[in-house]
Amino acid sequence: MTSRADPAPRGKLARAGRLLLTAAFIGIAVWLLRDATHQIEFSEITDGLQAVTRTQIALAVLGTLVSFVFIGALDLLCLKEIAPGRVPGRVSVATGAAATAVSNLLGAAYVTGVGVRYRAYSVFGLGASQVAVLFAHNSLAYSLGALVLYGAVLAVHPASIEGVLPLSPLLQTVIGLSLLALTALIWGAIRLRAGRPVQVFGRRIPMPGFGTAVALTGAVVFDLVASGLVLHVLYPPDLSIGFLEFLAVFGIAISLGILSHSPGGLGVFEATILTATGAHGRADALAALILYRAVYTLLPFLAALVAAGVFELRTNRAALARTARRVGARLRPAAPAIVAGLVVAAGGGLLLSGLLGPLGPEIAVPPELRAMARPLAMALGLVALALAGALALRWRRAPTLTLAALAAGGMALLAEGRPTEAALLLGLVAGPVWLLRRLL
Repeated sequence: MTSRADPAPRGKLARAGRLLLTAAFIGIAVWLLRDATHQIEFSEITDGLQAVTRTQIALAVLGTLVSFVFIGALDLLCLKEIAPGRVPGRVSVATGAAATAVSNLLGAAYVTGVGVRYRAYSVFGLGASQVAVLFAHNSLAYSLGALVLYGAVLAVHPASIEGVLPLSPLLQTVIGLSLLALTALIWGAIRLRAGRPVQVFGRRIPMPGFGTAVALTGAVVFDLVASGLVLHVLYPPDLSIGFLEFLAVFGIAISLGILSHSPGGLGVFEATILTATGAHGRADALAALILYRAVYTLLPFLAALVAAGVFELRTNRAALARTARRVGARLRPAAPAIVAGLVVAAGGGLLLSGLLGPLGPEIAVPPELRAMARPLAMALGLVALALAGALALRWRRAPTLTLAALAAGGMALLAEGRPTEAALLLGLVAGPVWLLRRLL
């Protein structure tokens, strides 16, 4: 009688192998980065950042937008097969882009990217298995797109990666043609499978249709070209080799970053680019890479956070409304006292500001304007003190008049050249008064 081997040791060995591989990649990247940047001063980096023109930044932002549109299109194409008609197109495009933005910054796309997608698509009835299939199709698409793009680059422009790998032009051409042939074989296998599932690590995963696979490949190619263009337009002109060569270097840097399992390929990507382009000791090249991370990694991540907040607000609108009503019911008895206290503080602040001078830095204003604004601020302080009593008594028009008086007080303080006091007045007093006005 035979028994199956316990898979636990193999799993532990695989995890240990991945950790060692990650540590090796990161260690090599740190060594290369130190070698390339140890002579660079911080002031040189800031000079390099300031040297980047607005046109370059605008082109980089445009390239990022184009790239993420095609990234979002991957989810759109996959869901047409996995769950036709279930998810609105704009939601699938936005979710695919947001999930990639999050995984680009945090890494571990199989956790972060899948988690973002499941949170969004579960609202439309998709299960975990369907989201897993969607992620598998996306992963296949990126593999095919990279094979097509970088295979074509190597086949057409064989001198493109001499700065990274010591390969002869003939060998580069052979590698490029081999990558294209492998893509054709995978497409052929997909066509023969006709959507039937394949066995991967003991799990049956449905394959996309042939037309969908080709469309996904095309979307990834456009995404990679656009993302490569983002860095290319930011890179120093004397280091920017031809765009085809740069795409080859960019592709190798991305591939090594993925293999390293570091978040967003951080460190490994930068070390590869600097080494391949001969940018040792070049602060402007390092500044371009920092800007690339800001434009292509950080900016989409922040946009994804905003989109997630809007999604959660719209999805949980009813629950949030119930919570707001409960909070309002608890605050209603104390709201007049809270608002009146804030307005008393604001009124007193206006009076003291006129009597004692500014609390923070001033800005230059004409003396005549300052002379007119100072007594006006003091008068509005007295008005605010009077309105505080009306608020405490729940006078119906008191909130509107108070907001108008606070806005006028803020303008008076600005006319005096006192932006700090104006910001405190409007932000810490007028804001809460506006939020609590319905409870008065």
